[in-house]
Amino acid sequence: MTLKKLLFTTLLGVAVISCSKDNGPSTPTAQTPTITSFTPKSGTVGTLVTINGTNFSTTASANTVKIGSTTATVSTATATKLTITVPQGATTGKVSVAVGGKTATSTDNFTVTAPVATNNPPVIAAQEFNVLESAKEIGTVVASDQDQEDNLVFVIATNDDDLFTIEESTGLLSLAEGKKLDFDTADLHTITVEVSDGQGGVASSDITINVAEDFAPTGETQYGFSAEETIADTEIIGIINMDDPEGQTVTLSISDNDNDLFEINSDGELSLVDGKNLDYENAMAHNITVTASDGFNEIAISVTINVEDIITIDDPSTFVTTWLTDFNGDTIEIGLNNLLDYNFTINWGDGIIETITGSGLSSIDHQYGSQQPYQIIIQGEFPAIRIDNLGAHKLRTIDQWGEIVWQSMENAFYGCVNLEINAVDLPNLSQVTIAAYAFADCISMEGLGGSWDVSNIEDMAFMFWGATSFNGSIGGWTTTSLQNMQSMFQDATDFNKNIGDWDTSNVTNMNNTFNNASSFSNSLANWDVSSLTTATGMFNNSGMSQTSYNTTLIGWSGQQANLQPDVTVGANGLQYCGQDAIDAMNILEGIGWDFVGDVGLANCP
Repeated sequence: MTLKKLLFTTLLGVAVISCSKDNGPSTPTAQTPTITSFTPKSGTVGTLVTINGTNFSTTASANTVKIGSTTATVSTATATKLTITVPQGATTGKVSVAVGGKTATSTDNFTVTAPVATNNPPVIAAQEFNVLESAKEIGTVVASDQDQEDNLVFVIATNDDDLFTIEESTGLLSLAEGKKLDFDTADLHTITVEVSDGQGGVASSDITINVAEDFAPTGETQYGFSAEETIADTEIIGIINMDDPEGQTVTLSISDNDNDLFEINSDGELSLVDGKNLDYENAMAHNITVTASDGFNEIAISVTINVEDIITIDDPSTFVTTWLTDFNGDTIEIGLNNLLDYNFTINWGDGIIETITGSGLSSIDHQYGSQQPYQIIIQGEFPAIRIDNLGAHKLRTIDQWGEIVWQSMENAFYGCVNLEINAVDLPNLSQVTIAAYAFADCISMEGLGGSWDVSNIEDMAFMFWGATSFNGSIGGWTTTSLQNMQSMFQDATDFNKNIGDWDTSNVTNMNNTFNNASSFSNSLANWDVSSLTTATGMFNNSGMSQTSYNTTLIGWSGQQANLQPDVTVGANGLQYCGQDAIDAMNILEGIGWDFVGDVGLANCP
């Protein structure tokens, strides 16, 4: 046991002694690297750079190489040469190599340069444009370039009769100034357009222009419109419609106006110019020319505007009356003379206007919506009115006679119990021969114009019969043609105007002329009764005074030589007095005149 311990101790000692000795060579100390040169001196990112020097590690990854502060990748390494690639992010700076904690730095900078760009030429393909011969712009020639920053410039390398021009910066192809296309001359043009990028890149291609014929606008070339003379300048007179076969915009303008009255808008709506108006009396129609253009072709359109006459009370030529309907939905009837011809326009006063033409017409009528006054206006050929119907009471006033040329006044306003005449103008009675019953039973009518021309009227029978309020100053009437005065003032109880100067030389009938004209007291001594054949009831119950009766008898007896024999004169209630009147009565009775019903001789006051 002791021997074993001794042996183990001996061996352990030997081992310790053996391990304490260095039997091999020692590790050499790292040498400081040096950089003697590098090539190239400049380059872009990715450039291979060779670094020459000493004490580089032969293990590539053991060398830390930087350009400036950016680490580069070492691709190959020997003790005296390193190959690196300029890394992304590198900027100009010193080249350094670190090996084993020791660093060498170049004395020169490596200059990092921007990469040299590679220019891509522009690309332009063959292109084709289809245009009308009226076109000014052809279209935009298109080209492309991969280098987005390049500005392309377009030029025409080969033109066609110098017809075209192109904008350098946009490629917009147009007709050259003063040039135009003509389908009949050439329906196709080919040119060459060249495009450059300013970097030496150039490309070109053929451009084809197909020319189509441009047809003129289409539509009616004659229009006729009607417009009321009162139409406002804001209202549309009519619309002119024009189309273009190629779908181009058609522009309308008035090339030949009439006193600059009219205008037309882009929608073809024809109207009056602001502040202008139509006037039927000045012009019944206007002719203008409208031009339709598509910018290349034009077409002329003849337009006639017929003016409709609108009758108003302001027109002095119109016959104006006022009526009052009895109830909502009531009808007003105006009688006509069916033996005469009519051609007139009537404004019924409720917005309805009619034109009436024809002969054999006995009446016209119109229904109204509400019960109220209506002013009815008539213009034109309206020769007679005969309101002898159940609706006569609806006529209230005659406001204006106008320029109607009356041909008959027979029964004109018979029974118009509410009629008053407010007109200050005079009716044209120059063609009237009959006025019988004209104002019969017009119990509200007080007067009418003393200047009326009645010189051609032959028949005034019953003219004011029953017109109980009538007392018109008609003493100045010219009655040269008058023949029939039967019942003319019968029952006209208020009438007492002096008509003693009337020319009655042609009157044959005075039956009941003043019968029951209870206010009439004037002398008729100056009346020429040489044609008188009948006067039955003439003065019955009239208001003729004794003095007027005396002078009338005396005046008539003085016409003895010219008087018709055997005339009966109604004289109920009248008296005469004095020797002159007695002598006159004897003379008249001597030729067969019979004054029936007078009281006879009385004492003179």
